[in-house]
Amino acid sequence: MKKLLTLLLIPVMSFCQVAIPDQNFENKLIQLGYDNVLDGQIGFNNNVYELDLSGLAIQDLTGIQAFLNLETLDISYNLLTQLDLTALYEGASYASEINPSININLDFNPNLNFLDLSGFYIEYLSIIGTSLSCIQTNFPGYLSNAYPSFSSFFATECGCTNPEASNYEFSSTGDDGSCIIYGCMDSLACNFDENATNEISGICEYPEEYYDCDGSCLIDLDGDGVCHELETPGCTDSEADNFNPLATDDDDSCYYTIYGCTDQFACNYDELANEDFGGVLCEYSEEYYDCDGECLIDLDEDGICDELEVSGCTDSEADNFNPLATDDDDSCYYTIYGCTDQFACNYDELANEDFGGVLCEYSEEFYDCNGDCILDTDLDNVCDELDNCPENYNPFQEDFDFDDVGDACDGLSLNETLKKRKLIRITDILGRDIQEDGKEKIRLYIYNDGWVERKIKLIK
Repeated sequence: MKKLLTLLLIPVMSFCQVAIPDQNFENKLIQLGYDNVLDGQIGFNNNVYELDLSGLAIQDLTGIQAFLNLETLDISYNLLTQLDLTALYEGASYASEINPSININLDFNPNLNFLDLSGFYIEYLSIIGTSLSCIQTNFPGYLSNAYPSFSSFFATECGCTNPEASNYEFSSTGDDGSCIIYGCMDSLACNFDENATNEISGICEYPEEYYDCDGSCLIDLDGDGVCHELETPGCTDSEADNFNPLATDDDDSCYYTIYGCTDQFACNYDELANEDFGGVLCEYSEEYYDCDGECLIDLDEDGICDELEVSGCTDSEADNFNPLATDDDDSCYYTIYGCTDQFACNYDELANEDFGGVLCEYSEEFYDCNGDCILDTDLDNVCDELDNCPENYNPFQEDFDFDDVGDACDGLSLNETLKKRKLIRITDILGRDIQEDGKEKIRLYIYNDGWVERKIKLIK
């Protein structure tokens, strides 16, 4: 409860000093010539009717009672929290000295809630720009009627009217904003109390970091109930090899072991596999072959890879047949028995083996392979080299006089010779008797006179 004390003072007090604790207030009075020294006090002055104290950051207006006849007071733009003008008339010695009218500008004193005008009668009151919540006066009814726009502010006693406040005053009829309500005054706290006026240390409650007061995340981009700042990236799939039970945010790092060959050059390559134990699970084609068993290079298309071809004779009928050969190199060799000597009578141009000529047959000397003389000038079928008369036809080679010159050449008559000589025997070269019409090639004609005549019969 505000205790208002009205004193009746003797006139001599008009010459007394009153305290003025606010230096900003006193400095302004010195500037205006109403005081001459900054000593925290000032004397009464009946000749001041108007004071402009605006914009001075004044917090305490004690000392205003020194100006008994003040009619206009401008205290806008200051830091007042309450204003007691009852002291303004404490120095008056009688009622006639009281000025019943006053104009007050309280604009821009944001914390000014209480104005005390009790103890005297005011006929005219003007208040500008106030943030007041209660004006204490002995005449609330009169002032409420006189100033209806302020009617809710006038009360016989201003104080705390909130029963929840620690300083609640039951007798107060108007709230002057002095209520003390303990609570958290931090609007960021979970238990913020907008009605609180005082705060006890530690009373405010705050959410955990990253959470709001309801326990919900401030930022939860994926909506999983885990705050973004507290997310633990990792693999969240319990089936994965690298499952992280502490992970809350799957980062696509899950790793699953898929057994199979990872070598793309292997026959059983598995594009999904990621573990083959260093290639143990891989299967490869044989060298030179693809995975289907086909040759990588097989120019002759014989089913044998070029790198594996064995050159040689592939004909089993050939003398040099190579059972390991896969690529015939035209080297096959076939033994053809026969005479290889082109000068032999039985020369075979296809033959390649005659056992050193054993298989060769040659004509007799001076004869060709048909049994004909190579040289037979007289065409008597007796070779010139054997003909005792090569230039004269003498097929029987008669040489009656045995001079190795045929009778056809030495002038002897063939008839004479024949008359004296008688054929007694015909043999072959081995002395065996033969018939004249036999097939023997060489014949010996033996006569009774010991003459032996050799003849060669051409056999066609």
